[in-house]
Order: sequence, then structure tokens, then C-alpha cells
Amino acid sequence: MERAAILSDDEGITAEDLFLDSRNSKKNIKNMEKELIQEVLQSVKNDMSEACKILGMNKKALESKIDKYNIEVRL
Repeated sequence: MERAAILSDDEGITAEDLFLDSRNSKKNIKNMEKELIQEVLQSVKNDMSEACKILGMNKKALESKIDKYNIEVRL
């Protein structure tokens, strides 16, 4: 946020100020999503049901994200 405020051209902060390069914004969001899923799974010792509750998604959606991001889950 500090960087965005410094680099902003006007008085407000825009999405472009936060990500600077809009091509990387989707990549940054995907990386954050992957890291969040990994952290939640680790915190619940890979309990898929508990992870689903915390992440607010159903099991099929979580499994899809795990496959998409090649997240290793040991049961």
C-alpha cells in the first residue's frame, strides 16, 4: 500500500497502482490463492472438510484448485 501511495499519479490509489503491471495482476492473485490454500491445508493437517469450511468452498471446488495449482496433499 505504501508503494502504491508513493507511485500513484493522483490523490487516489487505483488497481494499477497496486499491481503496477496489469498483466501480472492475475498471476499475483493466483499465487495468493495457491498460498492461502496451502497454508489452510497445512494448518488443518490436510483435513479436507475443515479446509473447505475455512475457505468457504465445497470439496469439489477445493479438489479442483488443488489439481490446478499442483498442491501436494498427503492424507
